[in-house]
Amino acid sequence: MQRFLKAELEKAYNIHTARDGEQGFKLALEHEPDLILTDMMLPKMDGITLCRKLKSNPELLPSKIILLTARADDQTKISALQAGVDDFLTKPFSTIELKTRLGNLLVNARLEKELKTQNMELENTLEQLRHTETQLIQSERLSGLGSLSAGIMHEINNPINFMVTATHYLKGSLQNSSEEIVDTVIDIEDGLKRVRDIIADLKSFAYGNPTEKQSECDPEQIWRTTKRLLSHEINKVTLEEQIDAETSIMRNENQLVQLMTNLLQNAIQATQQSDSKEERRIQIHMYPQNGHYLTSIRDNGTGIEKDVQPKIFNPFFTTKQVGQGMGRGLSISHTIVKSHNGEISVESEPGKFTEFKIKIPLKEREKETANQQPGTFQPKDVLKEQKSTFHVHSE
Repeated sequence: MQRFLKAELEKAYNIHTARDGEQGFKLALEHEPDLILTDMMLPKMDGITLCRKLKSNPELLPSKIILLTARADDQTKISALQAGVDDFLTKPFSTIELKTRLGNLLVNARLEKELKTQNMELENTLEQLRHTETQLIQSERLSGLGSLSAGIMHEINNPINFMVTATHYLKGSLQNSSEEIVDTVIDIEDGLKRVRDIIADLKSFAYGNPTEKQSECDPEQIWRTTKRLLSHEINKVTLEEQIDAETSIMRNENQLVQLMTNLLQNAIQATQQSDSKEERRIQIHMYPQNGHYLTSIRDNGTGIEKDVQPKIFNPFFTTKQVGQGMGRGLSISHTIVKSHNGEISVESEPGKFTEFKIKIPLKEREKETANQQPGTFQPKDVLKEQKSTFHVHSE
């Protein structure tokens, strides 16, 4: 029977034959055929058992099965249908009937595969639409943040300028005062100027043209400035740094320092709040790759719950207690990355780690510089854990 079937079908189809049910199952796993033609009575594994095993394997679900049997009673057919058989050939059968049934099943199999492919494309399209909707909602929220910030910054900026002027006048009137008093007034003046600079930066985040105030930036200098600003907080944390300093980039240095400061401060706080007995560690990578400058900051702190991850870039969203933060840092970071046509993403597992990744496109001249560097920069793979991912893309 097997030799007869092979002779009739091998001119039109690729045929694989098995000597028993067990070998048939192994061949099916290996070749994933469109159609399986099996007798009901087989050595080692009968046709019904073979059908059940084939249909229970997800990789073989598109395969169609025709069962050959000399028994035409209802109970046999019901058992075969329950096992997943798609069609029957009752012995004896004609060659025309064989080829007709086989051709019909293969057409059905092809249509099912096409339908499955279309469903997958539809699901991908729906996922892209959901992602686009999330981006639109995020943009609306950030736009609202800009409008709110405009009024707040205007109201704050005027009294700050008055106070800077007043401290300048006061400093000139303290010529005969003690050095300690003079130093205190200078500190006040410096603090007010920093607040004024932050307000100016916030204006640029909300309204500024990303091409404004751009200069040649040294990533290593950006990182040194970031560490200096947070020097009082990083003395109890081990920093593992890998920074490619050969590539300079034309960007807004103040904004990039603000971005790195926000992310490093978050990492420091996460390791501080962790219950882990491990040493507090933060890993920093900065390097060019495939036309982008990549930055990652990874800590072994508290991590971020999966249901919270989609919300962390929302303006004023925070999981901190009242008085410990207003949830501006990550939304501002998102705005900075967006202004540089980049992407920012977070990977985290609660209780184990959090890693923020930033990808900013290099300009053509910067790409040439990066490509001229010998070798490939390979960051160390440390603090590696199983991870859940939420990704935010800005264009």
